[in-house]
Parts: sequence; C-alpha cells; structure tokens
Amino acid sequence: MSRVQPASVLLSPGVLWLIAALSFIPLLFTVQYTGEEAVYTLIPFEMHVTGALLEPTIHGEAYRRPPLINWLVLGMASIGGWDYGLFYVRALSAISSIVTSVAIFFFVSHHLRQTRENALFAAVLYITCWQVIGGYGWKGYSDALFGSLTFLTILSGWMLLESRARASLYWGFAAFFLSFCAFLTKAVTVYVFVFVFAISYVYLCRERSRIGFLRAVTPFFFSGGLGAVWYFMTPNGRMMAEGASTDILGRYLDGSINDYVYTSLAFSWEALLNFFPLSLIVFVCWVYTRTFWSGKSWGDTAGVAALLNFLPYAIAPHSHGRYLMPIYGLVAIYAIALCSHDRVAHLRRFFLRLVLLVIFIKWLFALVLFPLYTEKKRPDIDQVARAVTSISDGRRIYSLDESWIGLAVVDKINLSGSQSGFVTKRYEESSNRLLISRHPIDSAGVLVLRYREEFFVYCSGLGSAGTACPSVATLIEPT
Repeated sequence: MSRVQPASVLLSPGVLWLIAALSFIPLLFTVQYTGEEAVYTLIPFEMHVTGALLEPTIHGEAYRRPPLINWLVLGMASIGGWDYGLFYVRALSAISSIVTSVAIFFFVSHHLRQTRENALFAAVLYITCWQVIGGYGWKGYSDALFGSLTFLTILSGWMLLESRARASLYWGFAAFFLSFCAFLTKAVTVYVFVFVFAISYVYLCRERSRIGFLRAVTPFFFSGGLGAVWYFMTPNGRMMAEGASTDILGRYLDGSINDYVYTSLAFSWEALLNFFPLSLIVFVCWVYTRTFWSGKSWGDTAGVAALLNFLPYAIAPHSHGRYLMPIYGLVAIYAIALCSHDRVAHLRRFFLRLVLLVIFIKWLFALVLFPLYTEKKRPDIDQVARAVTSISDGRRIYSLDESWIGLAVVDKINLSGSQSGFVTKRYEESSNRLLISRHPIDSAGVLVLRYREEFFVYCSGLGSAGTACPSVATLIEPT
C-alpha cells in the first residue's frame, strides 16, 4: 500500500487554494490603515450621520464616485457597529477575491469542461497573483469589488453568447445586474472591459457569435442607460459624471512624451510583478510552446481580451496597477489553456512550487513583515487621533488633509464621538478650532502637533474652559 507524501498533498491545487484563501484573514484586522483606506470608512459614516444615502460625501464635500461599496459598509456597520469599519471594507475586498477565484473554478470546470484539477489550478493562479493575495485583493479600496463584479459580468456575457434561448434570459439579467453594480462601485469603465471582451470573442469565435452577439450586448446597453439615468437623476450625479470623464481623460492628456514612454515601461514592469507567479508561468509556456496562441479558442479569447484591456492603462502617463483587477481572471483562464499543451505538461509541479512560494511569502508578509514595517516606519494613528482630541479641549476639529494620515486620523476622531457630527473642511465656520493640514499654513493659528513634514495641526481660539492653545508643538514620531 503506497503512502501519500506530505509534499504531494501540499502541492495539491485544492490545498494551495485553501491556504491562500486563509491568508487573507490576518491582515483584515491586525494592521492599521494602509494608503487611503479611510476613504471607504469615512464616507459610509457621513452617510449614516446625514441620512443622505444617494449623496456620498467626504469631509462634508461631494465625492466623485458612486456609493455601492459605501452602502455595503453602512449595512455591515448597522449590524456590527462602527468600530470595525476598516475590517468591513477589507473583508469586502477579500471576499471579492475569493468569490472571483470560485467563479473561475466553476466556469473552467463546468462551462469550459476542463478537469477538476485544471479548474482548481486556474483558481489558484488567480488568487495567488501578488496584486490579489498581497495587494489590493485585501486592501480596503473599491478595486477588488469592482474587479470581481466586472469579471463576473464578463463571464455572464460569455455565457450569454454561448447559451440557448431559455438560459439566455437568466444570463442576460445577470449581465445587466452585475454590470450596473460594477458601475455603482466605481466607474463606467466596466462597459469598456466588457466591450473589449465582446470584440475579442467575435473575432476569435465567429462561428458561435454571429447570431448571439446582438442579443448578448443588449443587457449592457440597458445597464449603461440606467447608469446615465443615475448620473442625471441623483443629487451629485452630474458632478460624478464630470469627475469620471475628467479623471479618465486626464490620465492621457496630462503628460509629455517622456511621461508616456517612462510610464509605459514602468507600468509594464510593475504589472509583471503584480501578476507574479502567473506572469512567469505564462512566459515559460510561451518559451516552451514557441507561440502566444494556446490552441484553444476560449483560451485565446481570454488572452486577447486581457491584452487589449491592458494596453490603455499601460500607455497612460498617470495610471495604477490596481485598475487592472478585472483582467486577472482572464489571464488565469488564458494560462490554463497554455498549460494544457503537451510541451509544458511536465512543468506543472514547478508551477505549483512557484505558487507555494508566493503563499509562503504572503503569510510571512501578513504575520511578520508588514506589521513590523507599520510599527517601525508609520505613525500610530490611534495615538495621533487621541493627541488631537485631547488638545482640542472642546474646540471644533476641521481637516484639509487628504493624505492617508489625515484621512485615517479623521476617521478615528469621527468614531471617537469627541464631537457631534463629523469632521469637515469648513474651518471658517468657527474661530475656536483645530485645523488638520498636510502642509504648513502660517495663517491657520498656533502649530500644536506635527508628524515629520507630513501632518500638521493648528489651534486657534479658546477651549471649553477658556483655555488658550498650547504654546509648544508636540512632535510625534514612530515608536
């Protein structure tokens, strides 16, 4: 009777997927704010205070993006309380990443009719991309949720293109609903991702798409129409529409030729790292098979759609790797098609070892490296927030600081209940105030608190007992 080797069990795609999925848990609550995560906890709180669910605001000013993720955080907070806002938004990102990987498994196994092992391998390749497992796949931003909804929209459109009349009704509704939810999460770019996929499908799968193409794109026209209604009918909708168009066009129009060249090279290199180990696996498959084509129409469709959606971001002078979240699943599907080639079949175990390496790095990153970096190199946000509230002494607190430190401190102040309502930018409303700023402001009052050259707090007027502002600024440094 043969014995199962521990290494064989550990390199099983199912076991690797489980270990990878569990690695999301530590960072959900062990590390303080990272980047501008506080944006997605501040906005739901302000919605909660004002009751204006259709008018997302931050520091009391209209926010430029639709509010679906804020509604979700608001719903979770109404059940679990507001003390866990950062956990809620990170949990939404982690759940989105896991749901996407599960969707890949079912799509590859049931629709593409690949083996269970191949389907699990595809799910593992997606969830262990560094951007997913170690980056914005768990961070409290909207990108993971937007990426998941957009990718699920693409899969729904794919199913719609290949489904029979009865099933097409269900997939058509799914495509409509998911695309509109993706729009409400972040931006109209969901329709660009879907349109590019549809064009890729028509080009590579003509024999199956001639009749069903118009039927397949119809739900997206209705969804886009509903998005237009949102822009024109909601209180801040027109501002959101103008902000979205300005944001998209600004990424291409604001930059020199050197910016285009440098950013394209830097962004492409960054993408290779963010896609690792998937990027290396795809490259090895290209070398061994001596072609970019997988030999399977579904694999090539996913690959071409991913490439065409990648290019606009790669050439933009102002771009970010997290915007590519919707195409990670497509690249995983393309990679599975490449890996099915006979020339690379013997490399499967090597690929699984690469995956295991990334999972190990993520656990080390989550349990040791990132918490240690946060403790040694970043300010203690709770400590800073307590310092601000203690100095305020009844003065109203305002903020002009939109950096990650300022946003995080304001979120803590809001949740502390030290003052009614929430912190806004309208500091002119009171002469007895504390003003948080990212930059020095000589006319803002007495400098009472500072963190390096990144965070300043100014005091003016009298406290609750008629006390004057402190005359010496407190300097905060990492512990």
